[in-house]
Amino acid sequence: MKSDLSNKNKIKSFNSLLKKIKRNPEEGLREFHVRYSKKITAVAFSICKNQNDADEVLQNVLIKIWNFAKDPKSVDNPDGWIYSITLNTARDMIKQSPFVELNEQTPVFEEGFDKIEGELHFYRLIEGLSEEEKQIVLLKFVWACTFTEIAQYLKKPISTVTNVYYRALQKIEDKLR
Repeated sequence: MKSDLSNKNKIKSFNSLLKKIKRNPEEGLREFHVRYSKKITAVAFSICKNQNDADEVLQNVLIKIWNFAKDPKSVDNPDGWIYSITLNTARDMIKQSPFVELNEQTPVFEEGFDKIEGELHFYRLIEGLSEEEKQIVLLKFVWACTFTEIAQYLKKPISTVTNVYYRALQKIEDKLR
């Protein structure tokens, strides 16, 4: 019961934020950025595999949110909705960007390395997982979704979600050994 109430408050708060973006885009987008930028960047990074592209995906998602907020409709699953937009934006970016082969002559940028080192470790751990496993692990760890929320978003039974999740954790554990 408490979960339903907190979920309703989350939905109400998110839809209020969309209205705020419409009224005052600068302030509303700043608040949106504070609330969701880490989650968006994490999903984008898991797809794009580099921080510059993940940052660009974040900017593109913010533009899409701003455009959507011009004539907002009620969003019933804010985290799932943002996750879908981010996933699709990142996938579109990969389709459009040319492949760059890394070699010893590729310039290395040290700025920001320390900041993303922990994130890189996480993404290295999940890189061998299937897309479905990555999606569920990201939703669980980065988005802090419950199994029920993940099951609703993916339109799968909770038992399937938990099985995939624990199978993914086992693969990660095996990789660490």
